[in-house]
Amino acid sequence: LFEDQVELSPAAIAIVHGERTATYRELDSQANQIARQLLDAGVKPGDYVMLLLERSTALVASQIAVLKAGAAYVPMDTKSPVDRLLYIAADCGSMVLITDEDTNVPPGLKGSVLRLNVKQRTTQHQGYVEASERL
Repeated sequence: LFEDQVELSPAAIAIVHGERTATYRELDSQANQIARQLLDAGVKPGDYVMLLLERSTALVASQIAVLKAGAAYVPMDTKSPVDRLLYIAADCGSMVLITDEDTNVPPGLKGSVLRLNVKQRTTQHQGYVEASERL
């Protein structure tokens, strides 16, 4: 449904967060970049990807990206104690965490960390994630 909306109205505002806005095209481009990095990190359909992000356009783009990669996202509260975050990570078996440059990654966390630069939104196109790549 999201990609259908991107096709229908790419220049329409998809999300507003504070003074920041993103069009459907921009949000889709950001999600594709993140999804590509997830696939490059070895994320496969059915995997869990942890999201340790404040509410933001980056969070929404990351949620869409995880779904584009065929995985499921596990939202984590940035205000949770380290022990709780480590428990969630171990319980879900995730080996990939998406966060930003300002959030501290819990010490002892196993797996890959993908840090987003949310201050400087990148819209460089790195290729769409095709359904066949998720199989």
